[in-house]
Amino acid sequence: MTHPIISQINGLKDISSVTKVLEDNNIPFLSEGTTRTVYDLGDGTVLKLVIDPSFVSQNWSEIKIFKCSGREFFAEIYEHDKRNLWLVMEKLDTDKSKILSNLAEMFEPAIVVNGIERSIRSVENFVHYCVYRLTEVLQAAKTTEAADWARGFSAIVKTCKISEEDLHDNNVGIRPSTNTIVFLDYADYNLLSMEESVSPPPTLSSLIYGNH
Repeated sequence: MTHPIISQINGLKDISSVTKVLEDNNIPFLSEGTTRTVYDLGDGTVLKLVIDPSFVSQNWSEIKIFKCSGREFFAEIYEHDKRNLWLVMEKLDTDKSKILSNLAEMFEPAIVVNGIERSIRSVENFVHYCVYRLTEVLQAAKTTEAADWARGFSAIVKTCKISEEDLHDNNVGIRPSTNTIVFLDYADYNLLSMEESVSPPPTLSSLIYGNH
């Protein structure tokens, strides 16, 4: 169900007007990054509002990635402004201890690369090796499900041309409904041109096993 505030900000053409409506309705401020301000809508979703029109590509890129990747590994986007001033995304649990605990339950603490142990206990390291050393990461998987997760994640990152630089410790959370790791900030400025269309997200099984 759409949050009631959306009907009030839909169609507003400038950021200050959107901000005023949010503040007038006491929508809680959650955080602010270099390009966007995040508000807690209180219904399990957050609203990401760009702090300047020059940053609309951040929202646009995130929307494009989500359309390509689906919600298996990335926070779901429910709706967005036509000008990409704002978008509404699912809210994740960002407790660092839960994230690391989840990773530890799925994978061994390190992989061996060229005879040297490399830690995969940080999200940044895990993402890097998942993309470039998938075979070693699969060997570190504690369960078949964890191995399938790593295969699917690696395939999605490559298929949707997602920059690994955007997938680090501060941009990840836990989806409460499934207790799984999900990325909440995954914009990539170089994903696609504004004119390109995006195909429906591939199924996880097709990415893992090549079935179409």
